[in-house]
Amino acid sequence: MNQEEDQASEETKSYILGLCSALGAYDELPSEDGIRHYSVGDEALACLKDLKKAIRIDSDHQEKTVLNTIAQFNVIETDIVPLMLSFEGQSTEVANRFILACVELLVPMTWPVEKDLRDDEEEQEDPNMIDCYRKYKLGLLQPGVFEVILRLIEPAVRIPYRERSIRDNTMIRLVLYFFRNLAAIPDLNMLLSGTTEQIKMSHMQETLMIRYYESDVIELLLTMSSNSANRQDSSEWNVLVLEILERQEEDEGDILENKIYDFDLVASAFDLGTIMFCLQRMRMKIDDKEWFEVQVTADCIRQYLVSIYEMTQSEEEEYRDVAEHIQSNLYYDQSILDLFFSLIKLYRNQSKQYLKTVVTLTHILLKMLEKYSKTKKTLFVRKKRSAPKKKKGKKRIEGKETDENEAEMSDEAEVEEVDYGKSEEEEEEYEKSETYNEQVFQFDSFEKNDGEKKNRISLLEAARNGII
Repeated sequence: MNQEEDQASEETKSYILGLCSALGAYDELPSEDGIRHYSVGDEALACLKDLKKAIRIDSDHQEKTVLNTIAQFNVIETDIVPLMLSFEGQSTEVANRFILACVELLVPMTWPVEKDLRDDEEEQEDPNMIDCYRKYKLGLLQPGVFEVILRLIEPAVRIPYRERSIRDNTMIRLVLYFFRNLAAIPDLNMLLSGTTEQIKMSHMQETLMIRYYESDVIELLLTMSSNSANRQDSSEWNVLVLEILERQEEDEGDILENKIYDFDLVASAFDLGTIMFCLQRMRMKIDDKEWFEVQVTADCIRQYLVSIYEMTQSEEEEYRDVAEHIQSNLYYDQSILDLFFSLIKLYRNQSKQYLKTVVTLTHILLKMLEKYSKTKKTLFVRKKRSAPKKKKGKKRIEGKETDENEAEMSDEAEVEEVDYGKSEEEEEEYEKSETYNEQVFQFDSFEKNDGEKKNRISLLEAARNGII
């Protein structure tokens, strides 16, 4: 029995391959413009109808031999798409018949299964079928495909609803089904590494939204949805349009809703040594004016900060403590904050991508700093200044002899509390100060009811004695 099934499967594959070969082929020699054009076969229209019948019959079988064969031989990318693009810019009856036949073929090929394709259990049960759908979608994302299909229904959409024929309504319905089916195909969940095809399949939904926008599919859907309540001609498509938009929202929301991060995979990188190494490298590359290396380092730090922010939102206390420790040390040093802000000031003739990178980094840093400061009652930042020159000698104050060096060392470690309500004049005077100005985050855990005042006094005394 298995041999008979295998033989039937091979015969079906041969039949499908023969039909696809008769659709057409690329010219062996390029034209004068250096482009190889696709020549449509004489029996192409009949072959498209035969493929449609074969897919309808194949839908009753669990093996899905026809769909697997079409995906295996990459028929959509090598024949269906070139065939449609060969009629690009043509509005003749022949061109419309071929494009409509292709759409009639693509709709059942991409029809969603009864169960959700994004279900992991479904993917484990029939991974080949889902892989076929993804290959179909990847091949149809080529530029020009959606434009050709929209041009097919453009005359029908312009006709008033009461004057449309059954054929006009059928074409509009088929095109909307086609757009709905593509939006329902999920992306491939992959790890950090994979083949080129797998990488493309992992962000097809994003590419699909871009193609919908570029080809004015979004405009068509918004027009239909905005008139759905008042006009009868668009109310017929309400369910389809709603489903397309709902699919888009779901796929975009999945990225934000499924926040499952395994920070243990990058635990070794989350220490002060890593961030300090990146900052040191950034300073070196800025001095050497190697702006591309500065951009790469800025991207690394940006991802680092985003990961730290996600750790602050984690339910694990250990992750939150690590993020708290890194942020407190990062914001404590004013020179680190100045380094980030200087990246924008240094922009001259660098690339636009460099500007985008540093602006994004600065935005993320400021947002994180703003949120972090709201959780703290008092904020201190250490601001280093050039230390005064030490002078030898002694001076007498009110009959007591003191060492001038000791007096200067105590002045260098002066601590000043930051007031967020300072005026601009006070901030300018603060910036002109020649001493060490220090801001320290005073955590709520150290602000106990009985020892709050003692802790503050001990910090000030330690700073004056040069301990901190």
